[in-house]
This record gives sequence, structure tokens and C-alpha cells, in this order.
Amino acid sequence: MSSALSKKILLLAANPKNTSPLRLDQEVRDIDDGLRRTKSLDRFTLEQRWAVRSRDVQRAMLDVAPQIVHFSGHGLQDEGLVLEDETGKSKVVSTSALAELFKLFSERVECVVLNACYSAPQAEAISQHISYVIGTSQAISDKAAIEFSVGFYDALAAGQSVEFAYKFGCAAMQLAGSDENLTPVLIKNAELKVDSAEQESTETTRARYEIVLSGSVDDLSEETIKAILKHLQSIAGDQSLTIKEIKSGSINLELEGSEEGFRVIEALCKEGKLTEVLGLRIKRVAYTDPSSNNKSNKVEVFFSYSHKDEDLRDELATHLSILERNGIISGWHDRQIGAGEEWENHIDERMNSARVVLLLVSSDFIASNYCWNIEVKRAMERHKGGEACVVPVILRPVNWRTAPFGKLQALPKDAKPVTTWNNRDEAFLNISKGIETVVDRFR
Repeated sequence: MSSALSKKILLLAANPKNTSPLRLDQEVRDIDDGLRRTKSLDRFTLEQRWAVRSRDVQRAMLDVAPQIVHFSGHGLQDEGLVLEDETGKSKVVSTSALAELFKLFSERVECVVLNACYSAPQAEAISQHISYVIGTSQAISDKAAIEFSVGFYDALAAGQSVEFAYKFGCAAMQLAGSDENLTPVLIKNAELKVDSAEQESTETTRARYEIVLSGSVDDLSEETIKAILKHLQSIAGDQSLTIKEIKSGSINLELEGSEEGFRVIEALCKEGKLTEVLGLRIKRVAYTDPSSNNKSNKVEVFFSYSHKDEDLRDELATHLSILERNGIISGWHDRQIGAGEEWENHIDERMNSARVVLLLVSSDFIASNYCWNIEVKRAMERHKGGEACVVPVILRPVNWRTAPFGKLQALPKDAKPVTTWNNRDEAFLNISKGIETVVDRFR
């Protein structure tokens, strides 16, 4: 049952008999699936109306009282949108009539999405009365329209703003191989009242973040670096994005750009839609705090792991990025050692300064002579001396109870190995909360 506080999405679809067929059923199904994925299932309710006539639209607006109205179908530039008549054939509703209709509901409707070809004129007219309206500047393919809609509502379901969701939808189109990502246009009426939470979420702020790519800095040419930056600017929808530093060793890009651009990239990575940049696999995306050079309030966290578990370590680091973002921890692992640096001394230095040591436990970790004989030994010495807290994180099933750290409380819950959870994100969320509790003791 939906909550009385949930926002209602009214989806209107029309594909008259004498117009080209559209895959409206797939679009609606994919939107519905995306909304159901949200953890707050009562955040949105979706009401559908098919083969709509002008009378159906009027009645649906009265009966549903939606906050978001989505139309899928055909548009005819300045003429209007194509609905159906009583025989199922096309009937054009004029741009001025649409604007007058939405004027009557301007107090309730927050956003209108016209997912139809050449619907920018209608979007412009409706925006006189509605805060956010999305239309298309030209013809748009079925595939691109679906990709935009799914990305848009996935972002809304995740609690993002309309402006963020619009950028996310455009980026989703581009990553799906469509060159139509500039076709959807967002028109915002700044003079109309915007929800305070929405306004707060769309304020322009700057962010410093890092993206770690597979490969080596030594293999990058200046042209490749420029191409990487241009690609990231396009995905983030942020032409102000700049590379502040490229760290040696693996390809670790320190970037500065808009906060919203970072969140677009971060969300695309979590959705699995952005996995590489120009053929280079994305290993990590993390926020860094540019406002403070004083790390005295941050708790240093050391990752002890087998390189065969590097992908799982990257996933954990991504889930801990919220703690880094909030200035709570400063994570470190050996892949951050630069070229030409003495890695053994560097590891010793970091191990001896860390307040929290994470042992990422697996069969490969236990089989590693360096992890077992050097890092585990030193970590347990510091733990027993009260200098640091050692936290075993069980990644994969293995007999670890008789290990030197076998009597320590392990993560995730009940020491259930991460790879055995039905939802791996839930496992990493549990680990992140557990580490935050440990870190709070030091802070």
C-alpha cells in the first residue's frame, strides 16, 4: 500500500493506429521496475493510462492528482501532441491547450516529461506554469527514449533531484551507445516555487574526487589524458571538470568539478552503466574532502589484503567513500604507492600510523606469506598494545577461526562471507556501519 506522502507519477501513453508503432509497453515496464528497486518503496506510486484521448487526460489529472506527469507517444513540433480519438486514430492536442490544462494544476504538478519527438515547443509552453518540464528538440529513437526514461526514474527513485535525474538520463543514453543524449531538453522556470529540498539539492557546489583506472600512468599520452577528461566532462554534464593531479603508479586521477557531476558519475558506476573510460576499467570512484588539509580528525584505515581480492577491496572502498567524504576516515592500501617509491617501507609506515587495520580475509589472504607473516603479525602486535584496532572482514569462505585474529569480532554480521550474501551491497553496507562504529571510538 502506498504512503499518503508518496509522490504520484501519472504515465500517459498514446500510439494511434495510423502512427508508427512505439515500444511503449517496454518503456513503462522498465520505468516500473526501476521505481520498485528503490529502498523507499512508498516514495512513488505509478498510475498508468493507455491509448489516451483528451478526455482521458483530463479525468486522469483530476482522479490521480499527480506530482509528475509523463507522456509517451508522438509529437508534431509546434502543432502539439498526438493522442487518440474515439476510433483509435490520431488526434492532435494543440500546444496552447496543453499549456492551459497544466495551468489549472500548477499548484500540484512539479514536473512534466514529454517523451515524444519534437516536443520542445510543448515543453516551453507548459513551463510557463510548471517548475520543471522535459521535452525533445528533435526526433528520438525508441531505444534512446527508453534509456532516458529508465535513467531518469532510477535517479528519482534513489532520492535525487529532477535536474540530477535529467543529467543521469542523458548520461545513460550516451553509455548505451546512443548519440542522442543532447536531444532531451530540461526547461526550468526559476520564477516558480521549487520545493526546498529540491532547491537545496541543486545548488552548485564544487567537489574534489578521484577516479582510479586500470593500467599505468606511464602508458598515458597527453592526447589520451585530454580524451579521458573530455569523456568524463560529457558523462558528468560538467564542462568545468578539470584534472588537478595524476598520481603515479596506477592511473589515479584527482579531479575537481561540480558536486552534481560527481554524483552522476558515482551513480552510473553503482548502477553498472559506467564501467570503463576509453577502454580503461574503472576500479574506484571516491570523494575527497578539498576543504581541509588537516587530517588530524580523520582516522587512518589500513587495508591488508591479497591482490587476488582487489575487486572486492575496491567495492568495500567505494562503500566507505561516504566516511571519507565526511572527513571521518582516510583509507590507504598498497596500490596507492607511487612509481619509484620503496613499497616495503611505505607499507610499514602506513601500518604503524593506522588506527584501524582491516584484514580482508580469504583463502588467498591466509595463503599470502607477506599478509600472514608481516602484516597480520604487526597488526596483532599493535592491537594487543592498544595502538590500533584490528577488524577482520570476511570476504570469502575460509577456515579462519584458528588464526591469530580468530577471536576478534569480524564483519559483516555473523562473520558471513561477503560473497555468500544474496545482495552484496547489503554485506558492504553492514561492514561500512560496523567500521563507522569502530572509528567513532577513536574520534
